[in-house]
Amino acid sequence: MVNGLTVTEASYVGNIYSIGSCLWALVIGLYIHYTGEFKNISLFFGVPLTILGLGLMIAFRRSDTNIGYIIMCQVFIAFSGGTLVITEQLAVMAANWHQYVTVVLALEGMFSSVGGAIGSTVAAAIWTGTYLPNLYRFLPAAEQGNAVAIYGDITTQLSDPVGTAARTAIMDAYGDAQRYMLIAATAILVLAIAAVLMWRDINVKGMKQVKGLVF
Repeated sequence: MVNGLTVTEASYVGNIYSIGSCLWALVIGLYIHYTGEFKNISLFFGVPLTILGLGLMIAFRRSDTNIGYIIMCQVFIAFSGGTLVITEQLAVMAANWHQYVTVVLALEGMFSSVGGAIGSTVAAAIWTGTYLPNLYRFLPAAEQGNAVAIYGDITTQLSDPVGTAARTAIMDAYGDAQRYMLIAATAILVLAIAAVLMWRDINVKGMKQVKGLVF
């Protein structure tokens, strides 16, 4: 919406994280396999790259920004996500006995889900509190009466051609609302640095694997 992409084009950009993080996780897996190290790559690569990607999105999430910059940020976030997903699970497994692996992975998944739910709630609150006021602020006087209809219907939002005053106002309202969400996300990610610092720095290459058939 912000950059005037079609639904198909927007889906391609939206799937950069899913595809990129999964492919990059293979690279991180090979790195850990040969070095046995997972904490430092999270602390000095994974978390900083996430903060960089989201921080740059604050500046680039505007209607007049080239979509290439958005794609670049999504690639950064995909690479950092592929790093952190693998290393955070490895951190909890390496620090526990084998019989507790399923328990700690379940707890890790639960806290990830709770964190995601909190983040979604905060994002929804920011969106509902900023998008409609932004429409009233950016829409031309002739379109002010349609603000509520535009707010609640994606079809109405896409009905005006790109380049018209109404469509530009809608894109600007989207971008400004998302900017506030990105600011909140970037600020809260500072806590991730403290969280990774608390991980035990275990070299998994020297750990002995449990023998036998494991179900």
